[in-house]
Amino acid sequence: WSGFAYSNMTDRTTPGFTNQLSVYAGAAHSGSNFGVASGYQSLPFTPQTPQDFGTLPTMILPTGASIESMFITNTTYAALSMLNGDQFTDKFDVGDWFKLTAYGFTSTGLKSVDLYLADYRSSVAADHYVLDAWTYMDLSSLAGATQLWFNLSSSDVGQYGMNTPAYFAV
Repeated sequence: WSGFAYSNMTDRTTPGFTNQLSVYAGAAHSGSNFGVASGYQSLPFTPQTPQDFGTLPTMILPTGASIESMFITNTTYAALSMLNGDQFTDKFDVGDWFKLTAYGFTSTGLKSVDLYLADYRSSVAADHYVLDAWTYMDLSSLAGATQLWFNLSSSDVGQYGMNTPAYFAV
């Protein structure tokens, strides 16, 4: 599937796709519910028109509305895959990363904002992380966009595309 799903699942320990709708932070940011999104376009991804976004998770905003920010975190499926490896991917190591990019067309053209959901690019092990808490994503540079699209990308790519599970929670 791709797009957004509604969830309140908080299982932090069960690995695999059968736990694809759980949030790794252990709870919703506020209340008990959150969204889980899935989908990606392989890199290099250079969209020029709204049609280029295909089936990526999309938010259509009401006329005159804009989103200034949102809170994002990993799903348990993605986090445990990166932390431990699984049948599709190896455990993340130095140089690996997993990134969410939000896109929107504004009056000045296409804009994007990145948030790393995991970052092992540093040679210093203490700097490595797999996001395990709700993290603020500033989307103010996308003000004026009528739609937002979300793409996931990873350093872990194989013959059939991205190996890291293409999920995030919002």
